[in-house]
Amino acid sequence: AFPGLAAGQVSASETSHLLGAGIAFRKRLCEACALGPVAGIIGYRYLRLKDQLGISSFSSAPGSAFAVSDEFETRNEFHGLDLGVTGHMTNGPWRFDWLAKVAVGGTFTNIAVNGSSVNNIGGVITAGPGGLLALPTNMGNFSDQRFSVVPELNARIGYQFSPQLRAVVGYNFTYWTGVVRPGGVIDTTVVN
Repeated sequence: AFPGLAAGQVSASETSHLLGAGIAFRKRLCEACALGPVAGIIGYRYLRLKDQLGISSFSSAPGSAFAVSDEFETRNEFHGLDLGVTGHMTNGPWRFDWLAKVAVGGTFTNIAVNGSSVNNIGGVITAGPGGLLALPTNMGNFSDQRFSVVPELNARIGYQFSPQLRAVVGYNFTYWTGVVRPGGVIDTTVVN
């Protein structure tokens, strides 16, 4: 926007969806370890992260109007072997559960970049491909795959008030290497 000459606005929207699933086999490794009963885990882990980023702008001046739209979408899917250990410790009504595991496998990424612009100058409307950041030089659909590691740590502590009532609080930490997000695919070099 240029005060006194043109008015304008910019809007951006972002959505992220994360889904995880897996199947595992547990085998008791130690019944009376220092950390209580400990079990080993081996299985399959699946993760999917889908992100969408849309940026649109509109500006108008006497006799003209310009609308620009940029859309960036990334979809990452992980398939891998899950390995880890889990256990728990109890002390009266208190119980501490823990889990440490790592998944190794591949991340398969799909990227979609699209843009469009519409100009209205003196009543003549023209539309074309390419926005401000999504231009014909970087628009399209792209795919990639890479080796990835997904470590996970989980800790929970609970208190058993009665046979039917237990309160639990916990924390889960997961890190996924090799993920592509929309911000990483934006080319900030604007060339027309």
